[in-house]
This record gives sequence, structure tokens and C-alpha cells, in this order.
Amino acid sequence: MSDNATGSPVPRPRSARVHGLPSYSGPSTATNAIAPAPPVSQSAATPEQSAENAANRERLRQFQSAHTARFLQLASETDFEYGYTSSLDLFLQERIRENHSITKEWLNAIFIDGFESVPIATATLRALAHLDYALVAPQGPTIALSALTHRSPEVRECGIRAFESWGTLDCLRILKSVTRQEPWMQQYLEKVISDLEEEHAAHAVAG
Repeated sequence: MSDNATGSPVPRPRSARVHGLPSYSGPSTATNAIAPAPPVSQSAATPEQSAENAANRERLRQFQSAHTARFLQLASETDFEYGYTSSLDLFLQERIRENHSITKEWLNAIFIDGFESVPIATATLRALAHLDYALVAPQGPTIALSALTHRSPEVRECGIRAFESWGTLDCLRILKSVTRQEPWMQQYLEKVISDLEEEHAAHAVAG
């Protein structure tokens, strides 16, 4: 089934590059040791900050109550295809327009709560990969990075694909610090890194 449940596929403005799968050592005994700094108070938040934190928690709770069931429904119905806009993509774009910051926290909560579920984890990653990096950072790349530790190869691959889709210099830096044990995934990872290096080198020359 196509991931565009509402009609013909809508091309993404940015082409998708999707490749086939081929201490602490104890107290000092020195006589001139510097005394430790006093602990920082944990109750330094002002009443205004505490009120704002409480308000943000309530906004997130309302967001979860209003939208999580619909997200999970669309995630289960969507057959994702990189480079095309799905009904889930459109749903998330509406949520971002509604409240950008809370949407990112909400997606992070969905991913954490559903981390053991491969369908939920992959759907969250694929949906994030279809959004602009500037819209989803820092939660998006943090989610994708944590996906690289998942027991499922499918989730780990989706984490790499998310970085590939965003394609920023930050994504390139992160991917260059990653290694995979599976030969096919390591080959795919190296291909993504090579493509991003070439793309950014070309941009640097053109700029």
C-alpha cells in the first residue's frame, strides 16, 4: 500500500538518497588540596520557572491525550516510501504548526514509550526523517542516535536513514563516529557517509 493515503504521491522537495542493502580516584591527600565547591542548590527555580515547567507538562499531557492514538493509527496504516509525503507526514506538519516545541517532546515520548515495539520505533523514525532537520533538532537526531543501539536491524537501519535524509554536517559528523557489526549495514553506512561528504564538499566549492 502506498504511504500517501489521500491521493497520488507528493514528491519531497529534497531528493532522497536511499541505497539498496548490498574517574574518581578517592580524596586527595595533598596538604594544599583545594576544598570542593559547595553543592548547587536544586531548588533554585523561580516561581515563574516552576509555573512554566508545570504548564509545559500539562501541554504535553494534553497533546498526548489528543493526538497519540491518531499517530499510532496512521503509523500502523502507512506504508512509508522515502521521498514521498504520507498522511502521517501531513498529520505531523499540522501538529508542528499547532505547537512546535511540544510536538518534538511528544514524539520523543512516543519513541521512548514504544521503544520495544519495532513498528512504533520505525514509524517514528521514518516520520521524523521526512521533516526538516531544523524542525526536529535536537530531539530528532537524539532519537535517531538512540535507534542505532536497538536490537532490531530494521530500527537501526531507520536511524541511519534518518541521518541520511536530513543530510546536515551534524548528521555527517555523527555518522562518522558510528560503526556497525553487520557487514551489509556497515557498507550502507559507509556509502551514506561518502555521499554526504561529496555533497557537502560540492556545496563548499559552489559557495
